[in-house]
Amino acid sequence: HLGDKGWKKTGAETIPAIIARGVLIDIPASKNIESLPPNYRINAQDLKEALRKQRVYLQTGDVVLIRTGQARHYEDADKFLDQY
Repeated sequence: HLGDKGWKKTGAETIPAIIARGVLIDIPASKNIESLPPNYRINAQDLKEALRKQRVYLQTGDVVLIRTGQARHYEDADKFLDQY
C-alpha cells in the first residue's frame, strides 16, 4: 500500500470529513504550569481534574484533543524530541 511517493491506499485523504464538537483538555493549565514535565504520563485523574476545572463535560461523539504543552518546543528539536 506504500509507494515511493506516499500511500497508494488508506492515506489520510481517504478518511471522510469529521464534523463534531471539539473539546480541548488542557492538562498543564489545570496544574498551573506551562508544559508537562518530560515523560509525564497523563492518567484518568488528570483528565477528570482538567475537565472539572474547565467546567466541560464530554458528550457522545466529541472529538477530544489533549494539550501537553510540548508543542511550545516544536522549533527546538532537542527539547521537542527528547521524550521517550
